[in-house]
Amino acid sequence: MQPLSVKRTLTCLNRTAFTIKKHFTPSGPTPFYLRFIIMKKTERFLIPAAMAVCVAVLLLFIGFLQKSGKISKADIKTVSHAVTSVTDMSQMEEGDNSMVKRLYGLEPGKYNGTVLYYPTSAATANEILIVKLTDIKQQDEVKAAVEARLAVQKKNFNGYGVGQYEMLQNSVTDISGNYVLFAATKNAKAADAAFQKTL
Repeated sequence: MQPLSVKRTLTCLNRTAFTIKKHFTPSGPTPFYLRFIIMKKTERFLIPAAMAVCVAVLLLFIGFLQKSGKISKADIKTVSHAVTSVTDMSQMEEGDNSMVKRLYGLEPGKYNGTVLYYPTSAATANEILIVKLTDIKQQDEVKAAVEARLAVQKKNFNGYGVGQYEMLQNSVTDISGNYVLFAATKNAKAADAAFQKTL
């Protein structure tokens, strides 16, 4: 028989070998230090990825707010007065609902109000349209109508009329909540500033 001390030594060696095999063979559990390294690498990847997702969501939310904007209770006559008071109206006249439909293809009855000032002469391109929406979902259809009207006017005045095409190029289309402004005037930025201040 082997002495007791020898047996204990062999037993200890066997256990050590088993432990080494258990932790370092592919089929065994992952060693602690490897798990630690994997965890740290995962954290390094997940934290920036999570931050990127948060930033993307925030940007989308900001974009939504910019598009939808606040719902203004301002009366359209008040808004119109603010815009026209800083605009040279000598080459424009007020249009009725039929003119809004004719020039923009919009049905005024669908909205909470429309105000149109259009050129008194075919030689000028001065124009103002203000629409108070019933629902902000109408933003896209009004924007499309304005873009179509602007495209027609640019085509009509391209190479014709002193400064008219440039004025159209510098026109302002402002969609703010339940209001839309289109201003093709020499001081369109001032008209837009008055529009925003009134809302």
